[in-house]
Amino acid sequence: MADLPHISLQILPFSAESHPGGDGAFTILGVGPDALLEVVTVHSLTRSWYVDEPSDVDHYSEAFERLREIALSESDSRKLIERLLSEL
Repeated sequence: MADLPHISLQILPFSAESHPGGDGAFTILGVGPDALLEVVTVHSLTRSWYVDEPSDVDHYSEAFERLREIALSESDSRKLIERLLSEL
């Protein structure tokens, strides 16, 4: 799956510092040509909701970029997965 051109896979290790995604899972969706509209889906244990206020979407986009910065690189993530699979 990580070989697909539109998918990036990065692992956030348990040893990572406190991070902005600690409140739960979220998905940023680009809607329309060139993602002119972005919507965030926030997921909790019992429900999901949508965020479309531009300033709130910006907050989630910044959190996502911070998560990418502190996660393992795509290459290191792939190596970790391959190592763990070989140990099974």
